[in-house]
Amino acid sequence: MFPLRDIALVLIVFGSIPFILIRPQIGILMWSWISYMVPHRMSWDFARFFQFALVVAVATIIGWLMSREAKKLPVDTISILLITLSVWISITTAFAIVPESAFDHWETAIKVLFMTILTLFLMQNRQRIEALVWVIVCSIGYFGIKGGIWTVLGGASGGRVWGPQGGFFEDNNALGLTLVMVVPLIWYLQTRYKHLVIVWGLRGSIGLCMLAVMGTHSRGAALAAAAMVLFLLLKSRKRALLIFGLVAGLMAAIPFVPQRWYDRIQTITAYQEDTSALGRIQAWTFAVRLALDRPIIGGGFKVNRESELFLSYVPDAPKARAFHSIYFQMLGEHGFIGLAIFLLLGFSAYFAGSGIISRTRNHPDLHWANDLARMLQVSIFGYAVGGAFLNLAFFDFYYHLVALMLLTKVVVAREIAELAGKKRDEVEEAPVSHFERARMSVGGGARPSAPSTPQGLARQATPTRGRGQPH
Repeated sequence: MFPLRDIALVLIVFGSIPFILIRPQIGILMWSWISYMVPHRMSWDFARFFQFALVVAVATIIGWLMSREAKKLPVDTISILLITLSVWISITTAFAIVPESAFDHWETAIKVLFMTILTLFLMQNRQRIEALVWVIVCSIGYFGIKGGIWTVLGGASGGRVWGPQGGFFEDNNALGLTLVMVVPLIWYLQTRYKHLVIVWGLRGSIGLCMLAVMGTHSRGAALAAAAMVLFLLLKSRKRALLIFGLVAGLMAAIPFVPQRWYDRIQTITAYQEDTSALGRIQAWTFAVRLALDRPIIGGGFKVNRESELFLSYVPDAPKARAFHSIYFQMLGEHGFIGLAIFLLLGFSAYFAGSGIISRTRNHPDLHWANDLARMLQVSIFGYAVGGAFLNLAFFDFYYHLVALMLLTKVVVAREIAELAGKKRDEVEEAPVSHFERARMSVGGGARPSAPSTPQGLARQATPTRGRGQPH
């Protein structure tokens, strides 16, 4: 029997290579699809462990270098911080306590940052930005829809919803946060269309994604979801519709929420009795103590896996623990400087959104950018809250959100500049009366500064009093 799924995937990926070489922006879309949906792990034969993302990335780079695409990186605080972070994690890896493990994870992180920077080169217009949003939403939303249906059918009462095998969000906790982060992007897309099938399809997928979040039984994702919903209410320009949808969705979802989810959420307040919560506290203690000993460069990637080192800093811990926090992960692995760069990147992306919202408020043609900036802020906020409990400091989805914010900022600045130029041209080409044209031809071509009214002409004809003139 032929592995049809494997054959189909190979044909799709390798069939896209010629198009990527001609239009390298397609490579960014293909790479995003492979990274988020991880379709090769859904196959059963030779394609299961093939490095499709690497093939697409190489084709994208070659296509970009050969194309006539502008090789101009948007110079901004965000892009500078992305490059700085790439350099810094390379330095901390060179001085890592466990160099072999550190290098393996550095390779993954540097690929994410490199493709994020390449995205900034290639996706600098509205059509490409929205195409990338669609790919992200469809790739991640697939697992939200599937997990939501599974939860409705009662599957989550006996198990949990999991992410794609081999992906960044394979773990149930990571999947929960990822779905929280993607919901604002789905909300943005449903505001851009009027076709009822698309609108209600996207709204229905939001409900299923939220059900899937419950199906993961993740407490961190539950906290992130609550924070995201509240922030979404503040940021949305259609609050009444959103409130109605949330209330209706909550009432419809209550019968399908498994009892295990309620039991799991109730343990948030009993962290003293929860070994998982205590393990997080021990890991955070390790990160702080290690960073105080190595404040500049930290311990390097995955330093927490060194059991003897971990237990030397936290003697009461029964074993080495994962950091379970993007903040303590950055602190322990890359020191205070790495944490500072990471935080500055997040703040810069968020406040770039505030600038976009302010600049586009009175431009109806740029309402799409206003809405997208608002929803990107909500997604980043959800990551900031949920990431406090997960090891996702180099999550490719987060860096794509940062890149989308900068790309939107670039497009807005360009379109506003073009609009200002058009208005200036209209003023310069405004019709001139016969009298003004005659005066301009006599007076050297300059348009009179005073208005062409009898009073204005009289002021222009009145001689200026100066020295030697009668008073």
